[in-house]
Amino acid sequence: MKLRFNRETLVKIGCVLLLMAVLPFAMELIFLIDVFGIEFTISFMFLYLGAMRDRLLLRVQELKQQFVCFMLFVTSLYMFQPKVFVSHSVASGIVISLTCSVLLAYVFWLPAIYLSSGFV
Repeated sequence: MKLRFNRETLVKIGCVLLLMAVLPFAMELIFLIDVFGIEFTISFMFLYLGAMRDRLLLRVQELKQQFVCFMLFVTSLYMFQPKVFVSHSVASGIVISLTCSVLLAYVFWLPAIYLSSGFV
């Protein structure tokens, strides 16, 4: 016996499988199935997933905006100005290669960090 599924049957099976996957995380869908039926619940689930997608996209957009704001702040610091950064990086590299001491290399960055923080 050969099973034949048309598109409508496959869509219904897919919706029920998606509903079963979402049910453990959205318990209100069980109440909707009991009161209104599975057709209404599947429609509600698609609206629910659409709202979750929009909320996720909004959070990602806010994260990108916060990251750009943070990068603009960091690039405006004194220690990341090209002449300060290059000279301190070269000095730190030379100290690390000669002494193998990372702690001593950090000493070259202390004045730049203090000037960037505004304590001086």
